[in-house]
Amino acid sequence: MDTMEMDHGINVESLASWFDVLKLESFLGSGSFGYVFKAVRGQANVTAVKVIFIEGLGDTPDDETEKYRLLREYKLMKGKKHDNLVQILKETHKAFTVEDINVLLKIPCLQNNYKILDQFQIFYLRAQRGTHIPSLCIQMELCGKTLRQWLNINNETDNPELHPVRNRIVKDMCEGLKYLHGHNIIHRDFRPENILFSLSQDEEFVFPVKVGDFGLCRQIHSEETATKTLTPEIGNIIYRAPEANSANYGIPADLYSFGLVSWEVVQQIKRKDTRSMFYRLVHDTETSIVKRSAWWFRDWENTIISLTKRHPQDRIKEIDKIMLIDRCDVEVSAESVENLLTLSQAKSERKYVGSKMGPGGKLVSILKVTKDKISINTNATKSIFEKIGENYFAVYSINGPTRTGKSFMLSNFIRYLNHDGSQGNNWILNAKNMANFEWRGGTDRITVGIDLWSEPFWTTHNGRRVAIVLMDTQGSFDDHTTMQENAIIFAIATLLSSVLIFNVIRDVGEDVLKFVQFFSSFATLTVPEFEGNAASGELGDGAYQKLLFLVSDFQFLEYYQFGFYDDNHVPNEQQGNYKKDKLDSNPDQPTEMRLTHDQLLKSYKDVGVYLMPEPDKGFKQHDKLDNLDPEFASHVGAFVPLMLSPGHLVTKKIGGVEVTGSEMIKYVHSWAPLFEGNDLPEIKRVYQSVAESQFIIAKQSASTFYTDEMQKFLKENPAGVRPSALTSRHSDLIRESFVIYQSKSKLGGAKMDPKFSEEFTPESERLLETYLSINRANLKAAKAKRKLEKTQEEVKEQQGHRKKLEAEVEAVTKTNLALVNNMKEQRREYDHKIWKLQKQEHLTFMQMQRDRNYSDRF
Repeated sequence: MDTMEMDHGINVESLASWFDVLKLESFLGSGSFGYVFKAVRGQANVTAVKVIFIEGLGDTPDDETEKYRLLREYKLMKGKKHDNLVQILKETHKAFTVEDINVLLKIPCLQNNYKILDQFQIFYLRAQRGTHIPSLCIQMELCGKTLRQWLNINNETDNPELHPVRNRIVKDMCEGLKYLHGHNIIHRDFRPENILFSLSQDEEFVFPVKVGDFGLCRQIHSEETATKTLTPEIGNIIYRAPEANSANYGIPADLYSFGLVSWEVVQQIKRKDTRSMFYRLVHDTETSIVKRSAWWFRDWENTIISLTKRHPQDRIKEIDKIMLIDRCDVEVSAESVENLLTLSQAKSERKYVGSKMGPGGKLVSILKVTKDKISINTNATKSIFEKIGENYFAVYSINGPTRTGKSFMLSNFIRYLNHDGSQGNNWILNAKNMANFEWRGGTDRITVGIDLWSEPFWTTHNGRRVAIVLMDTQGSFDDHTTMQENAIIFAIATLLSSVLIFNVIRDVGEDVLKFVQFFSSFATLTVPEFEGNAASGELGDGAYQKLLFLVSDFQFLEYYQFGFYDDNHVPNEQQGNYKKDKLDSNPDQPTEMRLTHDQLLKSYKDVGVYLMPEPDKGFKQHDKLDNLDPEFASHVGAFVPLMLSPGHLVTKKIGGVEVTGSEMIKYVHSWAPLFEGNDLPEIKRVYQSVAESQFIIAKQSASTFYTDEMQKFLKENPAGVRPSALTSRHSDLIRESFVIYQSKSKLGGAKMDPKFSEEFTPESERLLETYLSINRANLKAAKAKRKLEKTQEEVKEQQGHRKKLEAEVEAVTKTNLALVNNMKEQRREYDHKIWKLQKQEHLTFMQMQRDRNYSDRF
């Protein structure tokens, strides 16, 4: 795996020749891939030199493969040049000689580094014995400190002045990775330690940020994003994509690592928390820990969640799909970040850089009104609510007569949500800053139909991550819209919103109450079907959630003060309660008026009023904010935070059940056909559509619960269980699923329960057959595994017995060999003794012969 064709064009030259022109000025560090030095050529050309010893390699094919694997860093990056990549300049590889290593031993910057000198001395001794020492030297651009070093300093405390710096870091990393992927190169080790700042003579943290350390890079085919021939378990385990533990991975693995590093940068995750935070996000799918911040890139929290999905098919597929549209219009030039580090540690008061934030979104039309028809744009609605996903949300809608300042007020909502709170009330819309929802004075309308702000805002409510969606609606009673069209616009706004702000001028008169009551009437009529208390005539148990009348230019100050009124609150020490006096019915009123008030209050669970002063005459008459009344501005500054406070933030419910963004998409799809055209739909059809949608969503929740729990049960018992145990678990989950269904389904009440049983029972039984089949396969596999393990134990036992016999044979052989050698030695000694006796016998015989001859002479 992970092989590379050899490049016979790679330069080979003596290391000593390098140092004729390069001076290794200082030692920067060492690792598993070699030793890095700071090199200087001439007076100002500063680079880095990496020296790699390819240990233990000879001339076999496997050795050559390993050698060229290590050459990949140079081969792939040769000729590649980009501002956000560390540039490779020059390379040489050869078998180091004694002279080459002696050059390294004599480098002045190493003379006090005894550890490195001892390592080089070993190579020196090996070279003296004539051993080949394949080696590689790479000259590259010298950079400053790593992103890890920057994070260690800056992720411990929050400093708003570093927000644009964090955004610039992410942009630079993205551009570097984009260049690599554009050349079909995957990095495979993308992490803060391999991201470097540029270097200057004075500072270490300097833009641009560069992607470096290409030792694990690999090129893939342009027509593929994954390959089954890559080395598994490459790169740091904390930032490694799950699929990279196998051989089948590709570019999405880099995007996963990029997502984690970017999240670590922008959310300021401390290093000690990275492992646990990454695990919670990736494996526990705890997406709520990705905290929204106004200074992040637009929709960046959802981008991070998408990039870090456990399965690559669920992620963003290409880095070109990542839209880094900055909410900050501050451009951080290639200047020292060290200056900002100094600011982060200073105690002087400074303005938040986020004061220059842009709007972070745009208007999206979800309901269009033409001469021929009214239509809901389901795709546009989906594009917004799918960003919310499985989270809950609140929708703030401003409705009311035309030209009453609805868009102006919604623009202030956006400005406040984009504001961090460090600048007092400077977020209030005035002549020196821009609006987000378009508005103007005069008689001509601006908003036509219904507009939503494209980007949800995120907050924490009751310990949960909750989205805030803003809605602007067409003004009522203009000279272009029929009464039926007004009713449809109001109905859809009410169906979508959880907080409905009805904007009026001067006072909440009977005409306003009749208007709101008339267009809310179908909700009141459906209340008895699912809200029993409302049917009995009690107030505050309506089908819809929160209604607030926002009264600007209020005139009756002799009776009431400006501020907020509901059943339990009045401004300051105000004696009269405007809400009770104007909205609650009383016995002195005519019957028709009492019915109007009662039916209106029965339609909503919570009703309140906020009284405001006049903005200014220039605002109303000349389309200018230059003379915005200070008292009016102060109430804008009080009203918006009040509506977004925990006590007034109401998450969207339908039929008394909270809905998620994904569920809301389904509701909108079911409503869209009902409102097409100019005729007001029948109340019964609206109710039936909502009830049917809620039933489907509730049944889906029950089905998801059942399948998740059954799969979890099988996963916890991989060896299988008795079929009766699985069937028993199935029965328990059927009962629990029905409880889940009932908690989600309110409309229609018990009448829908038989339908649930009729549909859910056969579906669950079909699934049970599948799970029983899986369980049988697990039991069979477990039995085969046990048999295999038993066979393996027997084989292991036989192998042990065989080894024992072999050891005995070896011992006997050694003993016999010793006996043979002993016999040979004894035989040599015996032969020597015989030889000595024979020699003695011969000498004796010769002596006797001489004696005989001597005797014969005499």
